[in-house]
Amino acid sequence: MTKTSTFSLHDSAAVTVTGQSREFPEIENFDQIVIYIDISAASGTTPTFDFMVKVRNPVTGDLYNITDDFEFRDENGALLVLTATAEGNALRFISATLPGAEARGKLKSGLYLVDKALVARWLVGGTTPSFTFTAFAVAGAFGE
Repeated sequence: MTKTSTFSLHDSAAVTVTGQSREFPEIENFDQIVIYIDISAASGTTPTFDFMVKVRNPVTGDLYNITDDFEFRDENGALLVLTATAEGNALRFISATLPGAEARGKLKSGLYLVDKALVARWLVGGTTPSFTFTAFAVAGAFGE
């Protein structure tokens, strides 16, 4: 039997600056996670939106980028390539694919979630950029 739970990483709202979600220590009770992102509106000159997944180091408190641990695909199933940023690799959305861009990321085969707190982070770029997006996670525990 599988236990699942859904967490809202970001409710549908406009963002104009870089930010992050609250920490989700609830993930400690789960083995797997799937993240969904939907950008419903975008504006500005050459807007860019970078999305990444981070976890908290329980010893130092530092955030570590684990975006590479996920395989992201678009709504048609095409594999999305990550882009290097100053904070590590990220899932990048650019003006040519906005609005209406969607992605689904799941932990790569053979990987299990063992971290204690997850954070979603977004980097906003361009001239007067604005993005309306929703992000949520579905977490699952096996053998429950």
